[in-house]
Amino acid sequence: MRMELCGITEIAVLAGVTPQAVSNWIARKRDFPPPMAELASGPVWDGRTVRAWLGRQGSMSSPTTRETAMKKFVVGQEYTLDVVNSALGGDTMSYLPQLRGRIVGGRFTNVMNPNAPYQVLVGDRPQVRRKAELLAAQEGTIPVFLKQGPNRWRYHGVMRFLRYETNPDVVRATLGVDRRVEEIAGVLVFEDVK
Repeated sequence: MRMELCGITEIAVLAGVTPQAVSNWIARKRDFPPPMAELASGPVWDGRTVRAWLGRQGSMSSPTTRETAMKKFVVGQEYTLDVVNSALGGDTMSYLPQLRGRIVGGRFTNVMNPNAPYQVLVGDRPQVRRKAELLAAQEGTIPVFLKQGPNRWRYHGVMRFLRYETNPDVVRATLGVDRRVEEIAGVLVFEDVK
């Protein structure tokens, strides 16, 4: 049997997260497998051991593993960001985590989105707009979490993406009184999956 060797970058690709997320796991997760060796280029792991660990965490990038991990969430219950990120996969800092060209979930805050999770404002920064455009192109459903406080995310449930509205009149009607329309590129509209 051939051994599968991997470093931080290979683990990140396998899990569908950033190398920084893997570095965080190594530093913070006591049960993360120890490396087989420390080379000048960095630590090296047996890929089979890492795959097994990722599977237990719900961090594998396959849709089946993510679906299994998502079934553990209960609507209305709160979870830490680490638990949410492990289940969703994808990048750890975005409001729309992305994995291999797909948006895999939504993490929204009511402070910035008073009508969340049904209407989510899209900021006018290029990387924020790209995420909204990617979601609009893929359509379908995503699991949605709402921030309740520091490191507290309430699972709202699975929601269906309806449309990405960029009409300035619709955007203006959606904004809270303290926001300027120039700062907002559009509005993502969702509905609950019944």
